[in-house]
Amino acid sequence: MDAADNVYVLDLYYGQVWKMADGTTTPKRLPYNGLGRAVDVAADPAGNLYVTDDDKNRVLKLTPGTMSPTVLPFTDLNVIAGVAVDTAGNVYVSDSGDKRVLRLAPGSATPTTLPFNAIDPDGVTVDSNGDVYVVDSGDKRVQVLEPGATTPSILPFTGLKRPTQVAVDTSGQVYVVDLGTNRVLELDRGASVPIVLPFNDLEDPSSVAVDSKGNVYLNDGLHFRILKLPVQ
Repeated sequence: MDAADNVYVLDLYYGQVWKMADGTTTPKRLPYNGLGRAVDVAADPAGNLYVTDDDKNRVLKLTPGTMSPTVLPFTDLNVIAGVAVDTAGNVYVSDSGDKRVLRLAPGSATPTTLPFNAIDPDGVTVDSNGDVYVVDSGDKRVQVLEPGATTPSILPFTGLKRPTQVAVDTSGQVYVVDLGTNRVLELDRGASVPIVLPFNDLEDPSSVAVDSKGNVYLNDGLHFRILKLPVQ
């Protein structure tokens, strides 16, 4: 999902990236050629698109109007789980194999490691304030690191079985996919108890995203479909 509410979908099996422009019904394949195993996607405010290729341990950036992505300088990645980008253009990658979360500043050739200690990271996202949210699949929780902080805090998502992906909307509401229970949970800003969203008959849900209007999109993996839950 990008700022213009265009939807991006990864075809894990065929290494393809598709874009469904807002208001259209026909997706367009993007020129990410030679992908091995596309795992996650993120877009920045300028329309640049970032895709993780776990098979080749790399992160690719596609600039609007170009036909060939560039490889970002994330070196020695082990198992890539997620990617996110903030409004300043910093790119975040969760490396579950090495249990770390990396940040690459614009123009930098060397990423830094964020202070998420003793974490088994999966999905990652960042809000408009620069707060970084990471799913800690090992401890079945969601951590958030505020700008300048050295210790993350834990969000009150209790009873998670196998959390995988996380998203946050413009109002600060946080959404988590729990693969272990085939559920999507929403935690309102300031709330202490999440609610379960009415996505029914899910099988292996994976990615979740929210558009500017508050509509929630979900990849229902083994049903090979994208679901949209209109804002209430």
